Amino acid sequence: MRGAREATGARTMSSTVLREFREADAREINRLAVTAFEEFGSNYSDWPALAAFYGKMSDLAKSGEIVVAEIAANIVGAVAYIPPHQGKAPYFDQAWPVIRSLVVDPVMDCGDDPGGDRPFCKGRL
Repeated sequence: MRGAREATGARTMSSTVLREFREADAREINRLAVTAFEEFGSNYSDWPALAAFYGKMSDLAKSGEIVVAEIAANIVGAVAYIPPHQGKAPYFDQAWPVIRSLVVDPVMDCGDDPGGDRPFCKGRL
């Protein structure tokens, strides 16, 4: 993504725009992160704790990079990347880069995308 982002700050993949996180995205990213995992909440004995963690996904921008996916100016996904030697939970080797969270809006489906060019459609990741 480097080449396109360096010039414009965003990269377009058909109707999907990938761009860097902005502080103004925090509330929506946090909401989306909880919503993306909510349907699995009954599978976790500690869902309230996990939901609280995902409800702070935007905090990961302090130690790494969050890439935001938009369709028609609506945030539909995000991924947090923490580079090597940045602060991480102790169970991660600090020399490793890690993906901490990858979330996609669960209502995204490909029904209105007959060409199949939306990589963030449900079931397409």
